[in-house]
Formats: sequence, C-alpha cells, structure tokens
Amino acid sequence: MQTAQYLGIDSADGAGKDFQTDLLFQAFQAAHIACVVVNEPKSTADGKTLYDMATTGEASRWSGFAEACLWSAARNKANLEFIQPALAKGTWVIAHRTPLTTIAYQGYGRGGDIELLRQMQYAAAPKWPDYFMLLDQDPAIGMARKNLQKGAEGLDRFEKEGVGLQIKVREGLLAEAKLLTVPVTLIDASQSKSDVHHAILAELNTRFGLALQPVI
Repeated sequence: MQTAQYLGIDSADGAGKDFQTDLLFQAFQAAHIACVVVNEPKSTADGKTLYDMATTGEASRWSGFAEACLWSAARNKANLEFIQPALAKGTWVIAHRTPLTTIAYQGYGRGGDIELLRQMQYAAAPKWPDYFMLLDQDPAIGMARKNLQKGAEGLDRFEKEGVGLQIKVREGLLAEAKLLTVPVTLIDASQSKSDVHHAILAELNTRFGLALQPVI
C-alpha cells in the first residue's frame, strides 16, 4: 500500500479550496483510506484563536510582519500537534492552505522580506506537504465568488482589500511553487467544480497509484 502522504491545496482566495478539499476527503473515505483534513491555521484551539486575531478588525490592525508571526505560530501548532502525528499513524493528510500562503500574502502581497518569510515558514513547519496542488484562476473571479458568498459585511480583513491583493498573492504562489523541490500540479480552477474534482483525482491516482473515484 502507498505510504501516507501530506497533500497541500493552495490558491488565492475564492478558488474553491474548501469545497475541493471536502470532495477529496469524501473520495478517500469512499476508498477506505485513512485520511484527515487540516485547515492549517484553525486545526488547533490556539490556532483558531490566532486565526480570528489575524482576520478580524481593520486592515491596519496588523503589519505584514505581525500577520506572518500569527500565521507562523498557528502553523507550528498544527504541524506539531496534528499533521505530524497523523502521518506517523499512516494517515493521509489533506491541508487546505500551506506554508506558501504566508510567503505569498505577507511577502508578495504586503511587500515583506520574502527570504525571511521563507525561513520563518521552514522553522514553523518542520514538515511541508509531499505534494502541492495549486488551484489557479483569475483573482477577479475568486473575489466575485467571495462577494457573492459572503456579502460585503461578511468579508474578512484580507478579503476586504479586494482583487489587488489577490493578484499579488497569485503571483507569489506561482513564483514560490517553481522553487519547491517536491511535485506541484497547477489545476485550472475556472473549470466547473466537477471538472476540478476530476482533475485532482486523476493527478493523485496517476502519481500515487490510487483508485480514487469521483463523488460528484
């Protein structure tokens, strides 16, 4: 049987990470493969507290460096207390968000020191995904989805900054993905939800010798 892997799904906002992560989890369950989902910042109680601190309030509440510190602390808790123990038990891990997020948001998006942010993420997360999937689309489409789903009053600090920030985040994710030493697959997230799901399963089945079946 294939050794349990740590799968990372990332994107700029509004590309459907939550939905696709849930579908992938269902496909693993249907195949009777032990699997857990980690919402990286929020998978521990402390991480949820840090997430709420980072995403609420005015845009000026935190500097980019302060945001990076909050995310790094949350990531460290999830990595040590959730991700690594699951892998040690032979359980596959699907993460919606990865260390690339902080480098993209606080580095490319906020103009922070990118090399420093890389070092922070390697220190915060001793274990990185074995395989990355980036859901890629025009950030304008993603922000339109967010506005439709949440309305203006429901957006968090980052979403309220609009498409300009997301364009930079997308650029950062694509640039940083090229530097990774593990496999990365770019998935066209402008397709239908079903087509994105099928594309993800096809990649995983080919790469890891799995037989995951679509759930939609």
